[in-house]
Amino acid sequence: MAKKNLQLKFGSDGSSICIVDANDESHLVPALWLRERSTAESARSRSNYQRLVDPWTLPMDLTLKEHVITNDGSNVTLTFSDDHHCTLTIDDLRDDFDLDDGLPPAIPWTRDLDPLPRVTWKAISNTDVALMEAADAFLRFGFLLISGVPCQDGRATE
Repeated sequence: MAKKNLQLKFGSDGSSICIVDANDESHLVPALWLRERSTAESARSRSNYQRLVDPWTLPMDLTLKEHVITNDGSNVTLTFSDDHHCTLTIDDLRDDFDLDDGLPPAIPWTRDLDPLPRVTWKAISNTDVALMEAADAFLRFGFLLISGVPCQDGRATE
C-alpha cells in the first residue's frame, strides 16, 4: 500500500509547526506536541518504551530551535529550546494524522443521548458478534455501560 503524503511546514518563531496531511488539511501543532513524542533514550524507557518525562513538567513556552529533514525525507531531527534532541520518523507522524485507519467515526454525545450504549456481560462473553458490536459502540462513543457483570474479584477486567 502506498504511503500517504505528509508535509511539515516550520514557522519562523518555532512555537508551532503546520502538518499538512494527505487530504491537504492543515494541522497546527505546538512544539510541545512534538516534544511529547520524543523517542530519545533520555525520554523513553529502553525496557518498556514508557515515557520518562511527564508532559506537564515541560515548559509551556517550548519552541523548536532547529529542525533537519534526514534520510531522504523519512526522518526529522529536532532540537528544542530546552536543549532536548530527538529524531522522529515521518511514518510515525503520518500515523497520528491518518484518519482513515479503519476505526468507526467518533460520535460526539450530549447529555440527551438516548439510548445509551449498553451491553450485557452474558452477551459479550458468549458471542463474537455482541463483542464486536460492543467494541464498535465503545470506539464510537468512548464509553459503554455493561450490566450483569459477575460480582467476583477480577471479573470486570477479564
